[in-house]
Amino acid sequence: MHVNDILTAMRQRMFTPELTNSLLAAYWKELEEEEEDEIEFQRSHRILEEKLTPVQKDILRDMEVLCAKNVDYALEFAFHRGVYISFEQLFVENTEKHPFTELVCSKILHNPEMQTLFPYASTRDQFNQCASLLEEQLEKEWREHVTTIYCGWDDRLYAVLRHGFYLGYRYGLYIMDQVRPVGSMGDMAGKILLTEHELAFTLTGEERERRQAILARRRAHRENASAEEQETASPSSPAT
Repeated sequence: MHVNDILTAMRQRMFTPELTNSLLAAYWKELEEEEEDEIEFQRSHRILEEKLTPVQKDILRDMEVLCAKNVDYALEFAFHRGVYISFEQLFVENTEKHPFTELVCSKILHNPEMQTLFPYASTRDQFNQCASLLEEQLEKEWREHVTTIYCGWDDRLYAVLRHGFYLGYRYGLYIMDQVRPVGSMGDMAGKILLTEHELAFTLTGEERERRQAILARRRAHRENASAEEQETASPSSPAT
């Protein structure tokens, strides 16, 4: 039995495109009340599909393939660190106060630390080169749509990092509960809540109320805009 081969096969079965898509689905579910960015992403896609030449479309397609490749990398990267921090919180009294920021974001989203992740950093460089090449070939009014797509993929990357980290974190807690089911996590409750709060999966009462107020204002704005649009589109009543 070659243990490394078995572990590699287990990893490949676990980190699948289906898992990435399920985490992105969770992200899009969160966006149901805050969907402006995603709407702009899809709008920019449609505009560029009509505007770009065949060669430019190929550059955009290459850019997005590279983005998707790094999103897949981000899932496994974040998952492993989520598992790690769950056990660190169990066995170490004083742990990172912001584990997602310190173990994930600072390592994969910022230089120079990002450069230590060679496959990811190399793909990111190629992705940036594609974006720059495309922007150089477009007039100013069309470049903003490339930027919108670029930012949309960064949003997807962050979403997978966040959900992937939490998935790994919860998996670590699950393992602990299987081994030490009686009170194994009772002393960790404070750390668990702080970790979930950093990820915005748990909110304070004030944060929840503020969020509800913001979403209510956005809903009212959309409803008013829709009503005005319908009123503008309605034909005038004939004079009597």
